[in-house]
Amino acid sequence: EDMEYTYLPLLSASYKYQPLKGFIMAGYPFGGESYQSLSFTEGKVASVNEIEDRKAVFADMFGKPGNSGSPVIDSTKMKAIGVFWGGITQPGTSEMIPCFTPLDIVWNLLNEIGN
Repeated sequence: EDMEYTYLPLLSASYKYQPLKGFIMAGYPFGGESYQSLSFTEGKVASVNEIEDRKAVFADMFGKPGNSGSPVIDSTKMKAIGVFWGGITQPGTSEMIPCFTPLDIVWNLLNEIGN
């Protein structure tokens, strides 16, 4: 009850994810028990794809386990554009492509909760 929270402003659901558009991810790699201070990672949008019937933004950055749920912030407008969730791995390889959920999906979930 005594804690104060800082909320990130959200960009509109119509935000356009353009290749090479810069962003910042703020989170706790390996979880908060490993690191006490917030860690920042810069990246760029690689592409927008469909994965298992949902839209995902592929990124050219490096996320770690524990970063899931971290906000992805447009680096020029300094507003949230998505939520990092990890990545996908091509079957038969260990290479992972980092991904985040676009903000329009988050907006839809917030609207469902509000109704």
